[in-house]
Amino acid sequence: MKPWLRYSICILLGLGGGAAYAVHQVRSADLGRQVTNGPWSANTDQGTADASALTRARVALFGLLALPAKEAMY
Repeated sequence: MKPWLRYSICILLGLGGGAAYAVHQVRSADLGRQVTNGPWSANTDQGTADASALTRARVALFGLLALPAKEAMY
C-alpha cells in the first residue's frame, strides 16, 4: 500500500473519530453548576463570561433564545 494512501486513511479516520467524540461530548455533557428546586433545575454558568466552551456549545445546540444570565435563567 502506498504511504500517501495510508496517511490519508489515518487522517480521515482521525478526523471522523474526533468529530464523533466532539458531538458525543456536547450532547451528553454535564452542565456544570446546577441549582435545583424540586423538579426544576437551572445552570448558573449559562449566559455569563465564566461559561466554558462546552457549556456555550450546549447552549448553542439546545438553548432557548440564549439570553444573558441577567435577563433570564432557564
